[in-house]
Amino acid sequence: MVGSAFVPDAAACPSKPVETRWYTQSSAGINHWATTRRTFTCPADYPFVGNLADRGGIPFRNGSSGGVTASLAAGGYDSRTIDVVFQNPNLFGDQTTSISLACHNAS
Repeated sequence: MVGSAFVPDAAACPSKPVETRWYTQSSAGINHWATTRRTFTCPADYPFVGNLADRGGIPFRNGSSGGVTASLAAGGYDSRTIDVVFQNPNLFGDQTTSISLACHNAS
């Protein structure tokens, strides 16, 4: 056809599959009986927080030292960042905070 071009439907042919990836975030030390708040961000290629297989679930896994708790404090599903509050009730030893963050590429 003269003067027209075929433009494929972008949604029908994604450049990569829509999926969730888990990203282990850097660890940081936490003092005994301390509470700290950390912000975590999804990478540009999987920019949205959340697990597509569990939309109602907590979008991270706590990988901190034994006894250190992690609670969602801000952000959530489809945001680009979350804040997590860590609490350390341990009396002795060296503890760290760490999470694995679920990020997806579905908009």
